[in-house]
Formats: sequence, structure tokens, C-alpha cells
Amino acid sequence: MRVCTKCHIEKEEHHFSWANGAKTYRRGDCKPCAYRPKTIEQQRIAQRKHRYGVDNAEFMRLMDMQKGLCAICNVGLKENGERNIKPCIDHCHTTGAVRGLLCHRCNVALGLLDDDIERLNKAVEYLK
Repeated sequence: MRVCTKCHIEKEEHHFSWANGAKTYRRGDCKPCAYRPKTIEQQRIAQRKHRYGVDNAEFMRLMDMQKGLCAICNVGLKENGERNIKPCIDHCHTTGAVRGLLCHRCNVALGLLDDDIERLNKAVEYLK
């Protein structure tokens, strides 16, 4: 048994590829973690699943539910295209629950306000 250097899960030896042709030692990362998706789209899908637990079907459901728009400012979200505004998966840092899809600007704004409703309300009052 050994612990993967990427996912930090303890697994049996056969879950790790050989690191050299002589088969004297194995890689530090397990076979699933060592797999590198080839296209950018495959990388995005794998990253969403790994970081947020959102598979492609769930991501597309969120996009459809929000009609392809940011949940805050309603700017169009696209994976590819002219504007190329990549959707950010907004999540609660305490519980890890996914709240929706945001544009980069709205996601950063919430993050800079520490997801604090009181701070956000004070910012709104300041702008008035």
C-alpha cells in the first residue's frame, strides 16, 4: 500500500505505473492521476470533476438552467468563441456546495468580499 502524491489516497501497488523500463520502482502518482487528458476541453472536464465534483452532465445542466448566463450579471458564458468568457463554478468554501456558474469578474468580486453578505451590503450602500 502507498499514498498517491496527487490525490493523497492510499492504494495498492498495482494502481501505480512503473517509473522506469527496468521495473525497479513505481511512479508517485496513481494511474488515474497520471492520466493527462489530451484536449483543452477534456482537461476542463477533468478539472471540474476533480475540484468540484461536477461532471460534464451536471455542468451542462447548470449552463442550461442559467440559460448560458452568469448568475449575477447575466453576461453570456461560453467555453469557446469570440468573447471566450469561461464560466467559473461558484462554490461555498465552507461546505463545498456548488451554487452556480459565474463570469470571472463576479466570481473574483465575491471572493474578494470573502462571501460575506454584510460586506456586500456595505459595498452596495457605499455605491449608492
